[in-house]
Amino acid sequence: MKKILIVCFSNLKRDPRVFRQINYLKDHYDVSTVGLNDPEIPGVDFYKCERKSTLQKILKLFFMLIRKHERAFWRKPECRVYESVKDIDFELVIANDIYAMPFAVRLKKEARIIFDAHEYYPEYGSKNIIWNLFFKNYNKYLCDRYIKDCDIMTTISSGIADEYKNKFDIEPEIINNAPEMCSMKPNEVNENEIKIIHHGVAGRLRRIELLIEMMDYLDDRFRLYLMLIPETENYFNRLKRKAAGNRKIIFIKPVDMRDIVEVINKFDIGIMLFEPLTFNLKYTLPNKFFEFIQARLMIASGPSYEIEKIVKKHDCGIISADFKPENMASELIKLDKHKIGYYKSNSDKIASEFSSSVNMKKLESMIMNLIGK
Repeated sequence: MKKILIVCFSNLKRDPRVFRQINYLKDHYDVSTVGLNDPEIPGVDFYKCERKSTLQKILKLFFMLIRKHERAFWRKPECRVYESVKDIDFELVIANDIYAMPFAVRLKKEARIIFDAHEYYPEYGSKNIIWNLFFKNYNKYLCDRYIKDCDIMTTISSGIADEYKNKFDIEPEIINNAPEMCSMKPNEVNENEIKIIHHGVAGRLRRIELLIEMMDYLDDRFRLYLMLIPETENYFNRLKRKAAGNRKIIFIKPVDMRDIVEVINKFDIGIMLFEPLTFNLKYTLPNKFFEFIQARLMIASGPSYEIEKIVKKHDCGIISADFKPENMASELIKLDKHKIGYYKSNSDKIASEFSSSVNMKKLESMIMNLIGK
């Protein structure tokens, strides 16, 4: 089988998008991976990256500040793994995130490159002063220098694809973040206990406190369950303090990403309130949205552009007028068990359409066109 290298400087076991690539392509190609943690998928070779020390992080920031961007990249300890893979003849390298592109280009030789952009990197952390000082020019440099070297580019949503096309004269293919198809049915709604779920990383820009505030406007029929992975302990603890004393808010332990859909199927409504504080949040189309659909939940979201398009087209939930918690609450209060059941049944109807098999077949077709089989 032809050799493919999948590169992402992340925990491959907990990175849903990359894990799906590896797990699907291993049955069709000889797949190797580079990352911080082994995906632990049988038959897949793994090359481990070293993690940065505090001193190395400071040195990287210094080189970015003085705009020695190539040095900032190649001085990273993660890049030492290059020596372990440089002599292997890969037919294809899949670079996940812009930070994998210099690595992929140096490896290229006769290989082709697919660049999978999980975000719009020139505006990745634009609301953060530190990011603007150190990373803004670095990310722009990487995009300007390396995007042109890929054979195919993919990304997660049409809004992000359009921006890359406008700014970098490249037209990415859309591969969304849908998980595997799950054979299940919507759970029956208890009108006296309507269960709302939000899961994922608890990051400051995701404004999870808005969901906590929302519960002050909802009646006793509603319960909010938060299944969160802390980005920082400070923010996570602040959320817990804010929710303290409200018996309608329950924190539950996170589960393995492969078990999320099965676990959340017992809930009724999957909720998101992502204020468009950054370009990527404006056009977000996150894993959790598709996990809600696979779990056959009703969707409740603020007017996020990409989410709203799908929800309205398939009538699988509600979109609030804005991102204010009281206005989302006013929409939820109107619901009864029959309406929630109707929206859940519509999620059931589109679960096959929004599953990873559709995306992975599309990815496989791209690979076939580049290197055959």
